[in-house]
Amino acid sequence: RRYSEALAPLEQLVKLDPDNLAALMNRAITHFNLGELDAAQRDYETLQKRLPQSDSYKALYGLAEVAAQRKQMPEAIRLYEVGLKSTPPGSPNARWAGERLRQLKAGGK
Repeated sequence: RRYSEALAPLEQLVKLDPDNLAALMNRAITHFNLGELDAAQRDYETLQKRLPQSDSYKALYGLAEVAAQRKQMPEAIRLYEVGLKSTPPGSPNARWAGERLRQLKAGGK
């Protein structure tokens, strides 16, 4: 949870190895948790293009949360719905995303 301290090393790692998808994902998460939504969105969009189709839901859920933070609930819901289609059924990710989708549809944030 020490996101401010984590950002500089993640920036350096992504700079040295732009194909390191784990570093890019962690940088996206760090930007999101620091409230840097534009930077988080850029990283999640990059991940969406680079992740295998079977893992694309990970980037979609990040983009959905960025949309939710921006109060763009229809977009957040759409992204969760699309992401759920590629999430392994019955997995912890599917259960979590399904619950999050229910919250957003019920008007939660």
